Amino acid sequence: MKKLFILALAAFLFVGVGNAYGISSLYINGMMVEPLRDINDDVTISFDGGVQEWTLMAEFAAWKAKNNLGFYDESLASGLIFPGSASAVVSDYTYIPQGKEIGLWFHADHDEDGLVDSDEPFLTSQRQWLATSGTNKNDYQFFYLYDVRAYRGMNATYEFYTSNHDFSTTGNFDYLLYIDDSGAGPDYDHNDMIVSVSAIPEPTTLLLLGLGMAGAGVIRRRRK
Repeated sequence: MKKLFILALAAFLFVGVGNAYGISSLYINGMMVEPLRDINDDVTISFDGGVQEWTLMAEFAAWKAKNNLGFYDESLASGLIFPGSASAVVSDYTYIPQGKEIGLWFHADHDEDGLVDSDEPFLTSQRQWLATSGTNKNDYQFFYLYDVRAYRGMNATYEFYTSNHDFSTTGNFDYLLYIDDSGAGPDYDHNDMIVSVSAIPEPTTLLLLGLGMAGAGVIRRRRK
């Protein structure tokens, strides 16, 4: 009986400490899953080709109107996905070639000058390519990235639990991304920016482009 009481107390303390520090977790169809990360806590994304749809699903952050999200590759070529003016729910599109690895960057541009100042978090998911600055060292995983391609076509339920703002959604995605802008203390909740990524297959992309061009041709003929 005493052993059971000790085990129960330990479990209670573990849950309590976890909640106090905002340790977050994702459940898919009721089962807990782990985020992608390697031994260096760096992550990259690659796609099967075609156009990628990025959807900003939610933001729970004081600086959400100033948070920018983008991507970069090994050559440090960079692109912007969501500017600070973006607000949930909104989508943007990229064309990243098949198999090309990209890292992700997050910048809280507090003074909105387009520059990374020393007091502004500039976070990167692949630090071997691009340094992270304005943070509590480089020892936190700011990007919780989940590969959920195995659940495509199932319209699965995704429940992300944190200490302050839980978030649930259903759908078919390739990746789910949960970002934290500080990586420390009670705000380590990874719900400052919640993003889904879905690749549009190459044949569908070409079909959409073809239909668009055909429609433009019809409009031109009518004008003539």
